[in-house]
Amino acid sequence: MTRLLLALCIGIVVLDAVEAVFSRLTGVPYAWASLIQLVVYLGLGFTLRRLGAQISQAVALGAAVAAVEATVGQIVAIAIGAEPKQPVAAEVVVVPFVVVFCTVLVLIGSALGSIGRKRSV
Repeated sequence: MTRLLLALCIGIVVLDAVEAVFSRLTGVPYAWASLIQLVVYLGLGFTLRRLGAQISQAVALGAAVAAVEATVGQIVAIAIGAEPKQPVAAEVVVVPFVVVFCTVLVLIGSALGSIGRKRSV
């Protein structure tokens, strides 16, 4: 589980970096990358559930990844040149909101991943 968490955290920071580079090169506002993140977190919950993770495990992983994204990922994106989504002082409010929102997305994805899945005994 630790390796998976590490891989997911590295992956989300790399994704933030790619989105920031794309935003900088194309002029597309960095905020539009939020749509990609929505799909990523729904897909994360869905995939983890399909692979046999308990919903609580999927939610815990999702919350941890969201916390890394809202802090380290945001710092990396800003360092690359992405326009900050909000003032740095607002991070006190925004980070917990992002973590909760992304965790809910993982929970929804997990619920969707449970549909049609056979119960293990």
